[in-house]
Amino acid sequence: MEAGLVAAGFSLCDFLRLPGIVPLADEAHLGKGLRSRGELGCWLSHLEALHRISIDDFDPVVHVMEDDNDFAEGYMNSINSILNLMNNSTQLSEIDIVFVDYLLNASLFENVWQRSSTMNPGQVKLAMADRTYLACTSSFLVRKSSAQYILSILAKIFRSASKVHPIDLTLRGLINLGAIKGLISIPTLNAPSWDLDSRSIIQEPSNKSRRIAQRAHLLLRILAAKTETPQWCYERLSDLVSIKGANKANANVEDFLSLWRANSGQIEILF
Repeated sequence: MEAGLVAAGFSLCDFLRLPGIVPLADEAHLGKGLRSRGELGCWLSHLEALHRISIDDFDPVVHVMEDDNDFAEGYMNSINSILNLMNNSTQLSEIDIVFVDYLLNASLFENVWQRSSTMNPGQVKLAMADRTYLACTSSFLVRKSSAQYILSILAKIFRSASKVHPIDLTLRGLINLGAIKGLISIPTLNAPSWDLDSRSIIQEPSNKSRRIAQRAHLLLRILAAKTETPQWCYERLSDLVSIKGANKANANVEDFLSLWRANSGQIEILF
């Protein structure tokens, strides 16, 4: 993560690393809807991050990232563009949060890809999250003045709800209700590392078919952020759906989507 930040042009002095929180195996929330200790740890870690942002000396807009990301070309320019808009644009004065990585299904991927295909590295557009954000807390920018407000809502849900959903799905519900104002970036600006994701404890390891689908959807995010080539993504998708010897040379995005459509029954997820 540190090497990626330096390669992207950032100074490590600009970032503070918060240790992840590992929950106990018998925590009560694992009986209230959360499916793994990883999902519970994600809740606890993000609540702590929002708490720190709300009470410590941070800039007006804070970039929050999980520690397994690879970065798109022009990443720092894109982040700085969003920071500038959030700090200076009156049109965005009520925006609480901007997601720069998020879950994609095939149709949203195609929309994001088409809209960003003519953009130069570092360019970014913003779209309303209440119509597009599916889930994900991998990387987002949050307004410091909004951190305590968001924390108070999430903490209340976490303490009191009879059923607790993963924190990203909870955020989606709050955004769709209008309780939180959010945007997404187009294109996406980073994606989780393929190798590190294979060792994630957030997902259910026992559900093999669902895990294959989750890994396939990670490839959509990697392809959207252009952290790997279409050929690389095509080959990984071929492996996931057990198409041996799929050695299509110079596969492009359309080849990847054709392979996706041909295997959609195996890899589609309901959001």
